[in-house]
Amino acid sequence: MAHKDFVVATTSDGRWYVKREGATRLSGIFPTEHDAEEYGWMLARSWHSDLTVREPDGTVRVTRYDGPPDEDPEEPTRRPRP
Repeated sequence: MAHKDFVVATTSDGRWYVKREGATRLSGIFPTEHDAEEYGWMLARSWHSDLTVREPDGTVRVTRYDGPPDEDPEEPTRRPRP
């Protein structure tokens, strides 16, 4: 499965959303940035993904990493035989 990260950003009406990279639907919409970031980080940790928080102008404010540190997403994971 391809490695997909989560993004927290604002809607046009000032609310905050969480969305998985490449998804067509939002994972959630929240009244505050704090609520959206907490939910996004919970999702990112559960998927071993990263979370990027974007400012209203689109610039990246912070990226939190939780993906596998040495795993290449293109390389399948192999375990040694017992």
